[in-house]
Amino acid sequence: MSSSARPAFDVRLPSRYQVSRVIGRGGAAVVLQAKDLRLQREVAVKVFTQRAATPEVLLEQEREAQLLARSAHPNLVTIFDVSAERGEPGAEQRLFLVMEYVDGPDLAQWLRFQRASVRQVAELGAALSAALLFVHRAGVLHCDIKPSNVLLRIGPDGELVPKLADFGIAAVLQGRVQQGEFTVGTAAYLSPEQVEGGVLQEPSDVYALGLVLLETATGRIAFPGGVVESAFSRLDQDPVIPDDVPEPLAEVLRGMTHRDPAERWSLDRARTAFRSIERGGSTEAPDREPADDGDEDEQRPVTLPSLRTIGPDARMPALTRAVELAARATAAEASLLIVTEDGGPVLHAWHGLEREAAVALVAEHGLHGASCAADDEAVALAPVVDSRGERLGTLAVVRPARDGQQQRLLEDVAYLAGQVLELRSATRRALLSR
Repeated sequence: MSSSARPAFDVRLPSRYQVSRVIGRGGAAVVLQAKDLRLQREVAVKVFTQRAATPEVLLEQEREAQLLARSAHPNLVTIFDVSAERGEPGAEQRLFLVMEYVDGPDLAQWLRFQRASVRQVAELGAALSAALLFVHRAGVLHCDIKPSNVLLRIGPDGELVPKLADFGIAAVLQGRVQQGEFTVGTAAYLSPEQVEGGVLQEPSDVYALGLVLLETATGRIAFPGGVVESAFSRLDQDPVIPDDVPEPLAEVLRGMTHRDPAERWSLDRARTAFRSIERGGSTEAPDREPADDGDEDEQRPVTLPSLRTIGPDARMPALTRAVELAARATAAEASLLIVTEDGGPVLHAWHGLEREAAVALVAEHGLHGASCAADDEAVALAPVVDSRGERLGTLAVVRPARDGQQQRLLEDVAYLAGQVLELRSATRRALLSR
């Protein structure tokens, strides 16, 4: 999500909300991070960019959004308040929603640095199916399910807790969407009936969720390309499910993305299937083949199998301290730690810059594991290795003091970070093998 020091448009919120920055922007609304001064908590404020033409329209919007404010589910972003911006009586006003602030990445950001395991896809599928089922029973459709609308809270052990967001837009547009007046949603995740401008029902959300979970499982958008190409390609073809997706999961994804809404799986059926996959565990690929000769060195599991479940925003205190120490030891402006997982980078700790800037730095300098190399004098690197010399990732510092002593200190900190990661991996392997 984009960020800014101040909102990019004039908005008149009650004085109890102290706005700090823009954290998201879309075609219909802007999301602001703010502090509720009355309750002393961080909140997200979604302000709709279009003003209501009449007080009657504004009242209708408020009534529809209040339905969601009364809904509480652990996998939905909680709405605390629904109101309109301050203004002169009779003047056009904008509706705003005050919501729970989720301090974590959205699924689109997470997928840039992670490949989800089968179990993680099943866990996300079960949770999001339950959340959608909850709001469907309240008479609300989402209409715009996509990875960026799935916010993630990373648990202390790396578990992913999804929070489905942007039901506020669905509530405001609900009546016109139901009448088929226009198509809403994002092209890559539209159902076939949305593309054709038909009347939407619950199966439309099921299809979109199926595409999101398929992307989570494969790391690829099912229908890429431009808006027209992406939207219309699904009218005559089903999404491709690769052969390496285990059949129990592939079966659920095929059922959720059936082109005929009447043949599409229900959310209840999908949720039950995802929970079965969670419990079964047989669809998970083993880390190693069974050994014939008992040689522990030859059959040693991959060094960091557990990092896949830690997540890019699960801040381990020891690693946070390590990047802080690296910055101080080298007199650098900022520092970050990238861990290599399945050939891709996982941004695991950073200091002296916001996460978005750290992500951009990883991309700009190609900090992708064993082959990474800084392309200018702005960044200094040290490999992070385990006790056997296997490379786990990279420790980078931005604009450090350039001399041999600082480089040696950076390498020492990188070595300590490697020991922390190896210990963490060994501990989680022991716990998971019980």
